[in-house]
Amino acid sequence: MSNLPAWPEESANIKLFTPPEWKSSSVFCSLRYDGNNQLSIVSSESSQRVLEVINLNDCIGVQVEIVLKNANEKKYETNEPTSPEPVDTQGSAVLTLYCYPQQEPLTWMQRWGLATSSSSKHPQPRVARYHRFVVAPAEDLQAVSRVAAVLQHYVTGRPASPLRYLILVNPRSGPKRNARNIAETVVQPMLLQAGIESDMVVTTHAQHAMQIGETKVVGNDKTLDDYDAVILMGGDGTIHEFLNGVMRRDDAMATLAKLRLGAIGCGSANGFTKTITYASQEVVGPLQETFLICKGHVTATDISTYTTRKNTYTSFLTFAWGNIADIDIDSECIRCLGESRFDVWGAWCILRMRHYRGRFSYTNDPKPVLPSSLNDPVPESWTVMEDDFILFWASHVSHAATGSMNSPHSRLQDGVIRVFILRKPMSRFRATRVLLGLDTGKHIEVEGAEYVACTAYRLEPQGSYNDLDGEVIEDGPVQAQVIPGVLNVFAGPLAK
Repeated sequence: MSNLPAWPEESANIKLFTPPEWKSSSVFCSLRYDGNNQLSIVSSESSQRVLEVINLNDCIGVQVEIVLKNANEKKYETNEPTSPEPVDTQGSAVLTLYCYPQQEPLTWMQRWGLATSSSSKHPQPRVARYHRFVVAPAEDLQAVSRVAAVLQHYVTGRPASPLRYLILVNPRSGPKRNARNIAETVVQPMLLQAGIESDMVVTTHAQHAMQIGETKVVGNDKTLDDYDAVILMGGDGTIHEFLNGVMRRDDAMATLAKLRLGAIGCGSANGFTKTITYASQEVVGPLQETFLICKGHVTATDISTYTTRKNTYTSFLTFAWGNIADIDIDSECIRCLGESRFDVWGAWCILRMRHYRGRFSYTNDPKPVLPSSLNDPVPESWTVMEDDFILFWASHVSHAATGSMNSPHSRLQDGVIRVFILRKPMSRFRATRVLLGLDTGKHIEVEGAEYVACTAYRLEPQGSYNDLDGEVIEDGPVQAQVIPGVLNVFAGPLAK
């Protein structure tokens, strides 16, 4: 808190009408900052009773507005004494705190009235809970505005300043294809509450997001440089497109260093947004994901480069080969089922139980030296594994999909690629246990499951797909290397 401004002393003298829903006998109340991001609402009576405590960690914005009190304008009720003046000549200043606390979960004991509190350790969905205070007449509105500015600084950790974000929407993502509706009804209103302006661009064709990332041209004479952040609304494929477009630029690393990225999951799998919310101790969902963006905390995240014989790709999520790739790619024909498509196709893949021959070479060297060509042998210091593989799954993230904790030990910035491997022989019973354990991460406990952490690797596969971030890339040998902490994403302050 040392970099934050001091709490204004005049706040104690600003009179606010106590909201009537609090059913307090006190007509007026005032604000008192108690430290640790706690704002107390105290009675203006001599007793200074605390009427409510607001956790500013749950707030995204603070605003002061002038509201006219007539039939055609928005009106806020107060316990203000009746005035003899005509209503249509009055106006009020309203101080609003936009808060989104996590719901307090109800245990079965509470539902039966046997307990009064809950100690659930699991994150809960956030709900909108706005605190509106009508400023008493004759108060100094400049003082109220100064208090609001300091509160806004406390809420976001930065001074109140004009920001503009680009919202890039893929309208065809996900089974419901409702990304645009979510942008208009959830994301943009919450950004405005946080004092952030936004422009929305809806992609119109395949690779549109990649073109924007590569050229920086957004439209209407604007470029990416005109925005303080980019919010990607779609599936993991939309993020993959945009990121690979940026990486095609000559100044790719400089662009990434300046770019702040937000993600709202509107696809079938939404592995990246699930990873971010999981690391941030939030529930996955548009409101929670927008909340993290509004709070403005940025965490550096790893990416990796993948080289094939003809191309170089950038990955932020996973690389799959074998049965996992078959499940991801072949299940596109039942995309209408949403995330359930992976369960249906997974059952089919267990029944046929394919295996593929492959050669996997890797190193843990913090600064690996990679062969310049896929035709050159890997260094002798690398570990080599040649076998019949059932599954090969390399990951930067804890979750490949909302219901798939494929790599529970992965962190946003740990500088390694974690590879999950199943090799022949593997019974259908154990393979079933692996798939059933993916939602909780228990699959790593199944006999025969292997995990390898590496900084670079080469895979020389035979058969199946090369599936990078959910997209099919060129088949044949691939070579990967991690690039630590170069992607700046909005996440919670505790996310790692």
